[in-house]
Amino acid sequence: MDLPKPSSAAAALQPLLAGLTPAQRSVVDHRGGPLLVNAGPGSGKTTVVTHRIASLIAEGVAPWRILGLTFTNKAAEEMRGRVEALLEHAGLTAEGVLLCTFHSFGARLMRTLPDDFGIPPRFVILDAADQKSAIKQAIRAANLDPKSFPPASISAAISTAKNQLKNAEAYESEAVDFLTRAVAKTYHTYEARLREQEAVDFDDLLMRPAIALRDQPELRARLTRRWTHLLIDEYQDTNYAQFLVADLLVSEARNVTVVGDPDQSIYGWRGANIGNILEFEMRYPDAKVIPLGENFRSTKTIVAAADALIRNNEQRKPKDLVAANDTGQKIRVRRLDDERAEAQDVVDHFREVERSGTPWSEMAVLYRMNALSRVFEEILRREGVPYIVAKGTSFFERKEVRDAIGYVRLVANPRDEVALERVINMPPRGIGATSWSRVIGEARATSQPVWDVMQSSSRIDGISSRAAKAIEQFVEMVQTWRSTLSQTGDLESLSVDLSDVVQRVIDDSGLAVHYARGGTEEDHDRVENLDELVSAAADFPGAVSHLPGLTDDQMEGSDPSPRTLDGHLFGWLESISLVADSDQVDPSRGVLTLMSLHASKGLEFEEVAVVGCEESILPHMRSIGDSSAIEEERRLLFVGITRAKQRLSLTSAKSRPVRGFRERTMESQFLCEIPEELIDRWESNASAETDSFLNHESSPVGSSRRGPGGRRLANLFPVGCLVEHEQFGVGRVEAIMPRPSGTTARIDFRYDGVKTIILEYAKLERLE
Repeated sequence: MDLPKPSSAAAALQPLLAGLTPAQRSVVDHRGGPLLVNAGPGSGKTTVVTHRIASLIAEGVAPWRILGLTFTNKAAEEMRGRVEALLEHAGLTAEGVLLCTFHSFGARLMRTLPDDFGIPPRFVILDAADQKSAIKQAIRAANLDPKSFPPASISAAISTAKNQLKNAEAYESEAVDFLTRAVAKTYHTYEARLREQEAVDFDDLLMRPAIALRDQPELRARLTRRWTHLLIDEYQDTNYAQFLVADLLVSEARNVTVVGDPDQSIYGWRGANIGNILEFEMRYPDAKVIPLGENFRSTKTIVAAADALIRNNEQRKPKDLVAANDTGQKIRVRRLDDERAEAQDVVDHFREVERSGTPWSEMAVLYRMNALSRVFEEILRREGVPYIVAKGTSFFERKEVRDAIGYVRLVANPRDEVALERVINMPPRGIGATSWSRVIGEARATSQPVWDVMQSSSRIDGISSRAAKAIEQFVEMVQTWRSTLSQTGDLESLSVDLSDVVQRVIDDSGLAVHYARGGTEEDHDRVENLDELVSAAADFPGAVSHLPGLTDDQMEGSDPSPRTLDGHLFGWLESISLVADSDQVDPSRGVLTLMSLHASKGLEFEEVAVVGCEESILPHMRSIGDSSAIEEERRLLFVGITRAKQRLSLTSAKSRPVRGFRERTMESQFLCEIPEELIDRWESNASAETDSFLNHESSPVGSSRRGPGGRRLANLFPVGCLVEHEQFGVGRVEAIMPRPSGTTARIDFRYDGVKTIILEYAKLERLE
């Protein structure tokens, strides 16, 4: 039963409305029924949610009838703190209000009502590592080969099924090929393991409540009577299971307030459905929609740039973005010669900003791919700038990079037992813990190096012939790599260089295939990080100080002769150990933040640099040719731009190493969508820009080889010819436009209208 409405409700409400804009006040004043708050970045989303909750209580709604759902525990705690502070001033209490994440809400329901969910109340929740182990066990129990059915791929398929509310039986009924039938078999076994352990995984915390609410009318009736007011933050990030939970909870009272921004929907790759917010009014025809477009975070220039960019998307709810702050500085757009020049430009600029009084803690470098942090980390350490890699791991501390470096350390010194321990069975090659412990035991008993013992492992008691064969092949692989290190002479004249060695190690060891096999977003990132490690080796200048075997006079500055690939390798490994040192420079003024664009959502900084604004990076190469994916990439840049409060830089490199080869790049198409009057643009060596892009053949790092590029493509697709695109179908070329950002073509497609596309990535086929 609701609390009686206090006679002084009007007086209690006044402080809750003070300082709000008319649009914000209309959200707080909304009397009841479905409400969609289309809130742009920096428009006070948390403010309107918390003020609305406090207002409901001040009007007499019992606190225990109010449920607020969000996506992070931090956001939930912040909301609770604000609500309590608001009500304290009004002499009221928030006791009973439930503010939590969707997953916490599901867990609470399942523990409170175990009989309705058919699970013991003391169930355990598997974390990511536990879930991975359980999936591996299920694969083996299902008599499947983990090499043919990687746990990451099986886990991703099961997770997708659960978010679509498909249990093992439902998934099996739809399985139509060998792969999906194998997933279904594993799914059954996995669920049986969970039941045996009285456990659930993270996806169960969404799936089970959604199915229970859908299929149990009595349970749904009890819960809808309990919570009569539902408020959801970041609604654009909900998936199907979350949508269904929310929809069923308000099926009676229909008092649902959702706050979100379709323009910030950037998690489609992990199941978020932008249609939930775009189609809210179709689901609730009587819904009231209130746009919040006034930005209180950023300057007018930054807001205008973000607004111009995002208006190019079709999947959105239009709203006018305006800024409450001053005009501010123009946006720095910088196009540099290469990735090191790009990083140096950003660091130099940030140093100037820091000297003017802005602390490092108010600065951030944002990137689309985690691998881009590597060069920035090296330069920041060299310059003595304190930094952290937020919501991620320092480049040289990432598991896949450490695995690869472990192998390279064996090339330099096969007696490195720490490296051996790390990589002996990574990727899995049949050398289990028992076999390895026997190798270690033999080495200790005979006082021999482990590497020496490995070369006669077949004679060790207790090691199977299969494991002995695997150890023999491992030894041969490392010895083959080491045979390349005997080359001497000028490094530029050698048949192989350091990057060739690193690339061969990554390929021969199986790391590249191992990390690519899962096909998840995380797997793609790991493969890109391995590629970046090859580029790091290619980029190493070959300093000779403190290299093993040099005499004192050589260390004092003379050029050692002959120079060896072996010495180059030792120098690189030494430089890595210094870069990976986690000691921070004096953090009295805070530390600069390096983070991915995805991780930056919800944060804000005085100074922001979005780096790597290039085709195939932002937008990512996997989005090319997919209009929906391109729109999500544009939203990702929109999120990055709107993290900046005062100053914004957008940078790109004209060339960038990929797997040890230097490739020409094209500036991101998104930068052309920002009005020039908002930009302070500078390009290095601008006169050579067009030529470098029209000669777009990949070449090794340091090479000057050039080949045909944009000019050749333009000749292949002259104005007037018919072409076919894999997505848009048949069209006729209307214009060819050579630009610094890449040669583009304007094509009139029969069914999709006029499109402007970049020829280098369009995959066009000429029909006549």
